[in-house]
Amino acid sequence: MRAALLSLPERRFGSESDPSRLLGHDFTEWQAGLALAWGCEAVILFAPDGDPSEEGVLSVQKMVERGGASFRLIHHVHGLLGRLSRQDELIVLGEGVLPVGAAAANLLGSGPLLWRIPGGRGKTEAGRGRALERLDGNHRWGGVLVANGAMVERLSEAGEGYEPGSALLRIARAGGIAERDVPVELIADGRWITPETPAPDGALLNEIMADGAASPLQRRALIPAAGDWPAAPER
Repeated sequence: MRAALLSLPERRFGSESDPSRLLGHDFTEWQAGLALAWGCEAVILFAPDGDPSEEGVLSVQKMVERGGASFRLIHHVHGLLGRLSRQDELIVLGEGVLPVGAAAANLLGSGPLLWRIPGGRGKTEAGRGRALERLDGNHRWGGVLVANGAMVERLSEAGEGYEPGSALLRIARAGGIAERDVPVELIADGRWITPETPAPDGALLNEIMADGAASPLQRRALIPAAGDWPAAPER
């Protein structure tokens, strides 16, 4: 089984101009659509203070279940335990991170893998989420980790204060996971969105989806068509 772990940002806004949203959709909704396009059978949302009736939680749940996958809400690091077998695959997406088009399509299929960005420190865009976690003096997390169920089992050793994504990063690196740099051109042309990159406008996204590497999000009907930006999420 393939599953995805997303995190609901603590800071949330309500306007369409909210920098934590992308063209009318929360980044978490976009990530859920990407998880469905990747064939995830389950989407797990980490929200330490999230209420099941909260709008941000419900919008992700509806999208996931409409796509035929199961949805789970967890509130602490140990909430992941028992949800995957050792052979299962778990894709961890950081807050505000969204690979687009071919960048998203080429992420999987190589086993456990940690994507990283060269440079020890980055600057976030206002309101776009927390800075990507620093891995060492030369790299920071690229916002995508392909883990497995065996790594998830080791979360039993993590303290309650850890967030599951952060704990899995440490477990993966301690186990010698393969690491790969995000190509700089993907960040430069907007195909690997992070809290440190400006959010692309509708014109750029239309161009990306029309370049022969159609966005997995479009195939899952997060939006009806490239020319229909912006589209309000279904409630």
